[in-house]
Amino acid sequence: SDVYKRQAQYSAIFEAIVENGEQNLKTGKLVFDLRGEGALPTLKLEKPKDWADERTPVLKFPPVRIGKTQTLPIVLKNDGHVPATINFEVQPHESFKFLGLTNYTFVPKSYQSFNIEFRPKTTGKLEWFVLMNTVHNQYEQSKILVTGEGYAEDIIFEGLPQDREDEIIFGDCIISQEKKIRFNMKNNSKHPVSFAWSTNGLEEFRIIPRVGHLDLGASKQMLIIFKSDKANKLKQVPLQCEIKGIKQNSPSFNDWDDAQTVLRYVTQVEFDWIQKKKEEEEKARKAEAEATKGKKGTKASKKEPLKIEVPPMPYIDPNLTADIAYEEPIPEPEHTVIEKTEKSVNLKATATADYAKYECDTQEVWFKPTLMYTCLLYTSDAADDLLCVDLGGRRIIKKK
Repeated sequence: SDVYKRQAQYSAIFEAIVENGEQNLKTGKLVFDLRGEGALPTLKLEKPKDWADERTPVLKFPPVRIGKTQTLPIVLKNDGHVPATINFEVQPHESFKFLGLTNYTFVPKSYQSFNIEFRPKTTGKLEWFVLMNTVHNQYEQSKILVTGEGYAEDIIFEGLPQDREDEIIFGDCIISQEKKIRFNMKNNSKHPVSFAWSTNGLEEFRIIPRVGHLDLGASKQMLIIFKSDKANKLKQVPLQCEIKGIKQNSPSFNDWDDAQTVLRYVTQVEFDWIQKKKEEEEKARKAEAEATKGKKGTKASKKEPLKIEVPPMPYIDPNLTADIAYEEPIPEPEHTVIEKTEKSVNLKATATADYAKYECDTQEVWFKPTLMYTCLLYTSDAADDLLCVDLGGRRIIKKK
């Protein structure tokens, strides 16, 4: 029988005698030893590795932003010789959640992971206990301490690829072709803010809108465009956003950014002047970006206003016809900057630009004679593992 009272070694002698059989001591009966060892079902904790004290393991979550989710595993192993069943007991918690089954049976020498989800609803440090016990083993009853910390940011980015928090990944891009990604920027601070994006001299990126105002609790859709005219590989380069708390001088908040325009018609003379003014502003912006790029790694200093040499507006003959459509930017609303609210938020950008290329050792493909209305396939692997831009690997040639 496999019923035991305690962990110990047991032994007995089995003896079988045939009635009225031969009385020879060597051949008249069957005798052999029985030996066994009592074993309790037992489980070994593989993860987490940290301990709060000698008896309490701890599962530590890194800081997680409010509204985001992270998952960590509890890993157990049956290191014994008999099956073992685990029971988990958990209390409801607004920020922690036990995923999957709370009862599971292990076969000997097997592993199993049990995931814990952390989705903080409040800021600060949080704790939770997961109780577990091994069925039929009164000595294996323990608890795991689960810790985490929720935090909030004044400015957050939402809808980034791969659900990243502060990194935008463009992936593989073709040289001289634009790739666009949209996401939202949200203001969680205690007051409206103004924002101003800088690419730090990286002309491969354009951000629309570049400057604007964002109300308390509001979100604004942003567009980032990546285009490189040469092979390039950029990894986590910072796109800087300067944030300032503001108070608009109007009774109610007016949403604004530099992508907002109003259509009006101008004369050719005024249109040429406007284009010249734009060119001077763009030159000044690029000069500032290059200066910022050159001072990268040095201590930040107070920025001086851009010196833009705007040509004087020419005389507009009232007899000229205003027949050129022009989308005029809406002026920035008057506002006051709130003291000691300036901060910088970085969005890391990763992108690769190149042409797709491949190598293939197969030079010719010969198909055997094929019946009409049937199909033969030939599969070839294209070597693209050394390239910047993913080709996709396998190619299939068909003959019909």
